[in-house]
Amino acid sequence: MNKTATTSSDETTGKRHFWFGSWLNDSELDTWLNKPADNGPSLLEQHLVRVMPTPFPFADFMQACDAIASALRPGNPFYEKCRNIVLRTSTANEADALLKVISTTLASNAIREKIRCELGVLQPAILSRRYPERQFEAWLPIGCVTHVMPANVFAAPILGLIESLMVGNLNLVKISARDTELTAVFADEFCRLDPGGKLRDFIAITRLASKDTGRMQRLFAVADAISVWGGEAAVAAVRQAAPAGVRVITWGHKISFAYIASEIYDDTNRLDETVLAVANDVCRLDQQACSSPQTILVETDKNPQAARDFAVKLAQILEKVSPAITAQLPTESEQAEITTVASVVQAEQALGLTEIFSDTNNSRWRVFYDTRTGLKPSPLYRTIWVSPIKRSDITATLRPMRAW
Repeated sequence: MNKTATTSSDETTGKRHFWFGSWLNDSELDTWLNKPADNGPSLLEQHLVRVMPTPFPFADFMQACDAIASALRPGNPFYEKCRNIVLRTSTANEADALLKVISTTLASNAIREKIRCELGVLQPAILSRRYPERQFEAWLPIGCVTHVMPANVFAAPILGLIESLMVGNLNLVKISARDTELTAVFADEFCRLDPGGKLRDFIAITRLASKDTGRMQRLFAVADAISVWGGEAAVAAVRQAAPAGVRVITWGHKISFAYIASEIYDDTNRLDETVLAVANDVCRLDQQACSSPQTILVETDKNPQAARDFAVKLAQILEKVSPAITAQLPTESEQAEITTVASVVQAEQALGLTEIFSDTNNSRWRVFYDTRTGLKPSPLYRTIWVSPIKRSDITATLRPMRAW
């Protein structure tokens, strides 16, 4: 394995960017991004010109994936280092579950299966005649991909980087300035475990605020594609800043929901486990992730009261779960939206249409039970809708929301 040492991340000295095998501070990053006085190519542009024509070390990539998957197991020093980083913002169970998912996903057999399922080949960039007497075909990398990653999904930057490396792209990964150093620490170890020592040329992790438009534009200027996570405003801002002809790949906000089938009520233990899992999903990240449920649709084919019963049980579990998970407080405008929606629900309660179950002590969570079927956006911050649904009404209910 490649044992070449890299300068460690040090928040006190500002070395927070893992840049092609080295840790840089902001000033050193600017040296890479800015053009010289004669307006020649920047160091980053020179790096791309040198690296991109070279074959991607796929075999080394697979070995590094296996090695880091093994390192992400309890008891390994690297696992403990990552776990301590995640524990700053998550519970112990959440940290362990996150690292287990990453480890399982990065095992070489899982990587090969993903490539086979999604691309229909065993290895990208191999020219082959897939159909007799037809032209030769191959999946080739886009080139340089700039990733604008979310701050609220811990595994997304790591898994997004790995998926892009799978097909041989060179990656500039921008994570939020508010985010932890987990992605950069992962990239550092991944490069250290590379047996050939060439993967570092394809990996750069930078922690920048989205309002740092100068550096962002320099990252966009060299990109062949920009992958952006975020809401409509964030995506629109990236589209506007992207150079002409650069492909923008969007991962916008979605409205996630939980669906409770009527069969779950046949097994009390499964029902309790499901309610607890939903409560954890509501509290984890305070529904800031697009995978966080905003509505729970409960089948009422067998029991007309199933949805309300679920709402009551969920409120009881939230009473216990919510205090144990650190909450992110909403802004004034976000709190105003929560108050407005709650007021409407309160008014409709007098008409027998809705019912509110909430934390009476400090209003940290709210369950809005609505007798009307529908998928509704939540004002978030531990605010969840519960609605009844008939199995025959699934398509009619969900189809109007297909854009989200």
